[in-house]
Amino acid sequence: MPKKGPKGEYAESPAEAKSILRNHCQSISFDPEGLSDKDWAAVVRVACDPLEGLDPARHILSDDKIQELRGAAQAVRQARLDADSADLLDQIQADGQFNGSHVEDILNQFCHSYVAAGERNPTLAVEYNGADYETLRTLWAAAQDICNDAMAAGAVNPFFTNFHSSPAQNKQAAGKGNVGATLDSRTWQGNLLVNLGGATFNMHINIKN
Repeated sequence: MPKKGPKGEYAESPAEAKSILRNHCQSISFDPEGLSDKDWAAVVRVACDPLEGLDPARHILSDDKIQELRGAAQAVRQARLDADSADLLDQIQADGQFNGSHVEDILNQFCHSYVAAGERNPTLAVEYNGADYETLRTLWAAAQDICNDAMAAGAVNPFFTNFHSSPAQNKQAAGKGNVGATLDSRTWQGNLLVNLGGATFNMHINIKN
């Protein structure tokens, strides 16, 4: 039977700790065999420590379960990206009209965020002047043309869809000068948008005066 410690119950022996912790793993559908021997032994030691105990050990295993689920979800999203029927990223890389542009960089950033469930509304680190931004918008539309051509050739449900953009806008004049809840501000800005696996991503482009 577990004993009472200053912070709650703790196991009397490693054998008792392992039995209790395996039951906990079963209750949260977590396979402790995925842990290294060193990590499993460390959790057992926590469970047996009167100054720590069973609850902290259970929390460690629950956190590992969360990490396992997160990793599984990321693997699913990566598989969806890799299976893009339009093969867009490779086509852009091979298409000379995109050389020197930020289209590939932006899409790669979006892909990383999609897989990691990260930021979907970032701001590009590079500022554009008005003319160069219009060129970027043209290339962004050309990426959609690649997807359209792939669908016309038989590609089904391409991963990237709905490439579109907005003209440069004076955000301050439009009452949108603040950046979220921060103290940062913006003036002229454009937007490049696209759906990845059904999720909308929006790259904000700062425009020089």
